[in-house]
Amino acid sequence: MSINQRDLTSFDVTSLYDSRLMSNNKQFQCVNCHSFQDYNKTGAMQLHVRGDNGGTIIVHDGQHEKVNLKAEDLIAGAVYPSWHPSLNMIAYSINTIGQNFYTKDPDKVEVMDDKSDIILYDIDANRILPVSMSPDWLETFPYWSPDGRYLYFVAAPFKPAMMNTQAEIIIKHNTIRYNLVRKPFDPVTKTFGPADTLISARETGMSCTFPRVSPDGQHLLFTMGNYGNFHIWHKSSDLYLMDLNTGAYEPATVINSPDVESYHSWSSNGRWVVFSSRRQDGGYTRLFLAYFDANGQFHKPFVIPQKDPDFYQRTLKSFNIPEFTVQPAPTDRHHLVKAISQDAKKAEMAQ
Repeated sequence: MSINQRDLTSFDVTSLYDSRLMSNNKQFQCVNCHSFQDYNKTGAMQLHVRGDNGGTIIVHDGQHEKVNLKAEDLIAGAVYPSWHPSLNMIAYSINTIGQNFYTKDPDKVEVMDDKSDIILYDIDANRILPVSMSPDWLETFPYWSPDGRYLYFVAAPFKPAMMNTQAEIIIKHNTIRYNLVRKPFDPVTKTFGPADTLISARETGMSCTFPRVSPDGQHLLFTMGNYGNFHIWHKSSDLYLMDLNTGAYEPATVINSPDVESYHSWSSNGRWVVFSSRRQDGGYTRLFLAYFDANGQFHKPFVIPQKDPDFYQRTLKSFNIPEFTVQPAPTDRHHLVKAISQDAKKAEMAQ
């Protein structure tokens, strides 16, 4: 697995980090979870590493710092990040994750949580603040509004009835459906208000995930599928667009396909979205671009061009978690390898 950046004005691709750099046949790394502050306008980003040399790399003010966000009493380490647009604070979900691999099911892989919460990490204070940590709810995939005054995420009710919650979630996984919710946030006091449900899974019979707010704060792009929160293998998953002024939402039909649509990101001017889809062959996710006009309408998407016209027919790779940035990442593989090799500073839980 690697983190790469593509210059969309050319075919130039740079590898920021490759998990094989510090792995072998007995050790491994997952490096999928990354986040930039405000489209990398401030030169701040974070990268989470699971497995060998695990930890979270915080890059800001020209410095690299490795942090251990698995504070005492937390169910797991921090993943699925969203950096506040103006503050040195990052929202995370903390998840205990399980997977099923199928031989006949068309969705092939199922990723599910049996526990998950939302936290906020204050970089300057090295302190973790609870955001939503109910034992009767599964909360995940936080994302800030562009003004930093709302935190969006998805949440599903789940009150375990069995002693083995992992076994129970496997049995019930296709009945778990997530609401789309948000919490107001005061950037001055750094406190949250009560959660507001924007879309009820009980009413729709569907499950929401991956909320992303447009940079003008007018629209919310998210996916809905039949169940669960990890829609990258769910063929029922489509992109939906909500008008945040009215609360009305509808499928983004122009950019959807009969196959999977999942991870997505707005451009900094709000005129483009990039999203991953399995529409080409049903097996591998490719990145597609679509124009979003001033009238709030999407236009026909196209796969990100490659210099070699046969690239997608020959490569055996999936592309996920696309993020638009306005400038190159504030780091490189040399600095990341050095930072990942360091011991992690332990974050403290707020009392």
